[in-house]
Parts: sequence; structure tokens; C-alpha cells
Amino acid sequence: SGATVLDTEDTASRMSRIGHRELYFSDYTSVDDYLGKIATVTLHDVGQVAEQLLIEPYIVGLVGPTSLKG
Repeated sequence: SGATVLDTEDTASRMSRIGHRELYFSDYTSVDDYLGKIATVTLHDVGQVAEQLLIEPYIVGLVGPTSLKG
């Protein structure tokens, strides 16, 4: 949220954010509304999402050597 507030100080960044919201979501959310939504997130909400993410099996992909030689 700190980066979002700082983005409002730069006209190009602000216009980019507004354009992105319009193109991808067909709406505009003011910085105050955005920060208000973030402020309503509770520790319980975060815990629920963490449980959902951590309970699912996951796949790890590695790129590089397949052996660990000193």
C-alpha cells in the first residue's frame, strides 16, 4: 500500500494505474478505496488463505545442473 500511495505522486504512474484498472477490470478504484479494502483484511482472512494455499499439493520446477557437486 505504501507503493500505491507513492505512485499517486507521479502523474505517469497514476495514469498507468488508472489505465490498467480500466483495461483489465473495466472500473476505477480510488487510492482511498483501495487502501480501505486493505485495511479491512483481518488476521483470520490471511489465515484462511494460507490454509488453502498450503494444503494444496504443489510442483517445483528446477532449471540447471541436476547434481550437487562441490
